[in-house]
Amino acid sequence: MKSQFLLILFFSLILISCEQEVELKLKNSEPKVVIEGFIRTDSIYQRISIKKTISFQNNNEYPGINNALVILSDEMGRIDTLKNIENGIFRTQNPFEGIPNRNYYLKILAEGKIYEAKAFLPPVVAFDTIIYEYVGNTNIVREPGYYLISIGREPIGVNYYRVLCFKNDSLFNGVGDYFITDDLLVEGNTIINALPFKFDRGDTAKVELWNIDQPTFYYYISLVKQLFGGGPFAPPADNVKGNISNGALGYFGGCGVYNYTLVIE
Repeated sequence: MKSQFLLILFFSLILISCEQEVELKLKNSEPKVVIEGFIRTDSIYQRISIKKTISFQNNNEYPGINNALVILSDEMGRIDTLKNIENGIFRTQNPFEGIPNRNYYLKILAEGKIYEAKAFLPPVVAFDTIIYEYVGNTNIVREPGYYLISIGREPIGVNYYRVLCFKNDSLFNGVGDYFITDDLLVEGNTIINALPFKFDRGDTAKVELWNIDQPTFYYYISLVKQLFGGGPFAPPADNVKGNISNGALGYFGGCGVYNYTLVIE
């Protein structure tokens, strides 16, 4: 009887302890500058974003740094001092087209520190065409709907790509929507890709094909690995390493952009 009483007391204590609130004390790390921007072939004016990280207790609205000096230049001597147009967003004051096969340089003075980065802008690679097909209820992988199929011939030489897809001007921007690939195994051949983005009849679909350089490709690969995690037995994920100097987070890159738009009828 005594042993039964002790057993009941033991489980009662467990139940009581399970109901206690545990307050986690999370350490706030020192805020860091986050710099992001791309030199694009389809943009006359280029943009650079300068933000700051926030603590766990704050919301996800990163405060912008608006009083920075931002200078963009290329290897041919073009130079522009960007102006602040909204919260942490800077834009070139004069037309500054992205010209392929050039190096670009970014220099920022913000909060008493200088940040620098270099980017190479690859040439534009085009789709030959994009079609769509309807996938019905018999497909167990994808929801019923219309899906795009891109068809294009890969140029000779190694290329790295990111594909962005928009539905009625809204970007597919979920964790699983990063579509990144290279042509190491298929260069020079006609490639057919089934894109994993669902559309409905009447939607306007826009696809951007970014030709990026190798460092940008590996930056996105490390970003995707951190977003998805490595499973229960994987080592802790490292911070995504960008190419901005002086300890800033983010990335400055170049992308040759090809746009393709069609309406699902």
